[in-house]
Amino acid sequence: MDKNRNSDLNKVRERINLPLTEDVDQILDALVERYSTVSRSMLQQEPDKTLVELKKCHIEICPYYEFDVQEFYSSPSPAKILECLSLPQDKVCLWGKREDGTTFLLMTIKENDVWKMESMTEEWENVVSWLPDKLLEANTKEYKMFTLYAMNYFLFYRDGRPVYCDLTGKEYTPDKVCEEFVNEVNRMNLYQEKIKKMKSKIDIDLKL
Repeated sequence: MDKNRNSDLNKVRERINLPLTEDVDQILDALVERYSTVSRSMLQQEPDKTLVELKKCHIEICPYYEFDVQEFYSSPSPAKILECLSLPQDKVCLWGKREDGTTFLLMTIKENDVWKMESMTEEWENVVSWLPDKLLEANTKEYKMFTLYAMNYFLFYRDGRPVYCDLTGKEYTPDKVCEEFVNEVNRMNLYQEKIKKMKSKIDIDLKL
């Protein structure tokens, strides 16, 4: 890799997420206060150790969007995917770097007016190490991240056209990702139907 490309990649990495806002800084305060009440032994372990030291970490906001699966499935199309992405009101996704240089992705959720950790993924920078290259090739630093049944997807634009990637960096055309999403929803519906039948059978057996 030449020096110019390496420099360009570093610039993309630096601008890939959004700076903290006052509202999000208040969320960090709430998380630190909430998780500072755990036992001393738990504070030596992850994720509690990181949660109480969030203010010591470098934190940025990830452009996370919610995907309305049911709305998409009602009339699936590539265009419908874009229509079904929206900024969540009760979730904030944060990228963090600790003082030792390790990184993490922290998903926070608001429940009953209380901010909590929903999930934490360690070494996030390594997980999505392919993303800066993709964005550089597309000559953009903007992207959207969303999930379908806990599977992460990324959306950005190249030459004015949407490009989708899964967590490994594999690219999908709008038509292909639409097909994949429909298949995934069908599989989930089938799975839920099987679970429902199993529960019904168990209830019948218990009554007998």
